[in-house]
Amino acid sequence: MPPTGCETAQHNFDVIVQLGIWVKQDGTGVGFGSSGGFTLPNGAVRKRSRRRYRRMQRG
Repeated sequence: MPPTGCETAQHNFDVIVQLGIWVKQDGTGVGFGSSGGFTLPNGAVRKRSRRRYRRMQRG
């Protein structure tokens, strides 16, 4: 996947900043970056799946 353009990258950054501010102020949840991994109850570590994301985009 090629990198996004400057306007898209700036918009994405602005969205993440706003989400971060909201999460901190609201105090009822947590926020994660796109590179975060999650440990499941069975001990497996998972990250966001590009394959799943692509399937979701196709409908």
